[in-house]
Amino acid sequence: MLNNYVRSDASTLMGRVATYFHTIKYMKISQIYFRIVKKLQRPTPRIMVAQSKSASENWLSLPIYNQKLFENSEVEFLNQRGSIETSNGWNDESKSKLWLYNIQYFDDLCASTGESRIDQHTSLIERWIRENPAPIGNGWEPYPSSLRIVNWIKFFLSNDTPSQYVLDSVAQQADFLLQNLERHILGNHLFANAKALVFAGLYLDGPDAKNWLDTGLRIYRKEVVEQVLSDGGNFELSPMYHSIMLVDLLDLINVFGAYPNKIEAGLVLETKKVANKMLSWLLVMTHDDGELSFFNDTAIGVAAKPAIIYEYAGLLGVDLPVKQTEKLTHLVDSGYSRIQMTSHSLYFDHAKVGPDYLPGHAHADTLSIEWTVMGQRVLVNSGTSMYGLSDERLRQRGTDAHNTVMVDGENSSEVWSGFRVARRAYATVSEASETEGVVKVTASHDGYQRLKGKVTHTRSIAAEESRMQITDNLSGKWSAAEAMYHLHPDIKVGVITDHSVQLSLPNKQVVSVESTGKIILSDGFWYPEFGVSISNKNLKIVFDGSELNTSFSLEG
Repeated sequence: MLNNYVRSDASTLMGRVATYFHTIKYMKISQIYFRIVKKLQRPTPRIMVAQSKSASENWLSLPIYNQKLFENSEVEFLNQRGSIETSNGWNDESKSKLWLYNIQYFDDLCASTGESRIDQHTSLIERWIRENPAPIGNGWEPYPSSLRIVNWIKFFLSNDTPSQYVLDSVAQQADFLLQNLERHILGNHLFANAKALVFAGLYLDGPDAKNWLDTGLRIYRKEVVEQVLSDGGNFELSPMYHSIMLVDLLDLINVFGAYPNKIEAGLVLETKKVANKMLSWLLVMTHDDGELSFFNDTAIGVAAKPAIIYEYAGLLGVDLPVKQTEKLTHLVDSGYSRIQMTSHSLYFDHAKVGPDYLPGHAHADTLSIEWTVMGQRVLVNSGTSMYGLSDERLRQRGTDAHNTVMVDGENSSEVWSGFRVARRAYATVSEASETEGVVKVTASHDGYQRLKGKVTHTRSIAAEESRMQITDNLSGKWSAAEAMYHLHPDIKVGVITDHSVQLSLPNKQVVSVESTGKIILSDGFWYPEFGVSISNKNLKIVFDGSELNTSFSLEG
């Protein structure tokens, strides 16, 4: 059955076929092959007898998550409380798939104040084994299995060796995972699979463990080259998934150090170099408030906070980046630019939607911006509050939910379903320069070339110490177009006319907005975390010609 959440203009059979064609054509042959293999093969859980290896004293224990497990088996994921007091809680059909996945991760084993819940953690691990027999339930799917295996082993390394009962379960999970690798998905899923196999292969002993370690390292070596771009960005181009992968690398460096005789010194050194590049990228893409910029699927509270990531890296001996003083940082390979002035900073997205064969976490946000003034976010992309199949998920991925231009009511890239993209925008940067205190970045994208009018959107940003000018140009034929600017909930809208508006920041700073187009104020929502929506105000600026000029000036 065709998915209900295909883009709105694909209502005809031919339209749906075209949407599927323009989605599938980007996939790797290997993805299609392994999807077929996955339908035909059935992994078989085996009874395993395991033995752990002694680790060195180099293992570093550092809590990196917020508390997620509470008294009486209460848990909180994605800002939603629930209970796993009974065996039904692991697979409660009234909860979302993502929420149920989070139960299986056992992140609380590596959470703050976790040392006060060691007995509770140990009991919950044993409960999971009893109440989740292989291969039944969400917990045996490869992605949650991967995260759980790692978190369990990190917990064991930080505390005492578990019982034989628990060790045997870890071995069974690793063996089952080896049979069920997500080669049909690739990306962060396959990377997580490989990481889990490395952890299990190092922590446990015997020929099976050696096979897990060899397989995990082989996948890791290949995928780290594929998934980390030359400028240090993760190839899925989401600051959130970048942070998740960076923690994965740090965890690997940590476990490599716990078993120094099992890992080549060259691999450890190379991993630290990659981590350093990723730390540099993260520093560029982090707002002055210490949280991530919201491009593609990104939300606060899923990945570890940047400050904790830097602390973790430093304790592991990874070289930490120094905050750059340049006014313009141009991340050529990943496709983002940061303009840093004394009192304000701007983030500009001229990236691809992600890897062509893996755009699952992409939004139609090409040429969108985020803007911070004196540490306060002012212009914000709407964020991500949910996954799954829904009109709301589709809306949050759409162009209208981002600080960019929408033409004739269409998205710049054809996002559909929960994690699909058909035809997508490609951006080209024509200028990235600094001259006499003015930083200018100009980029165009071809996402609207699929429309009858063959439209190209070009955005030019010119930033000075107290002013930012945005010029949007549309070439081709179109009927209606508007630029959207979503305001952070703390921003108050003052005097407004057809072509100007005053914005007030909590610190009393005033920003004057003037535009050649008509400014329309509307209500909206900001989604900074999963399960969270906060009311805000939006500015929609209507084109009255092919060019729209909008300025943001700091007053006083």
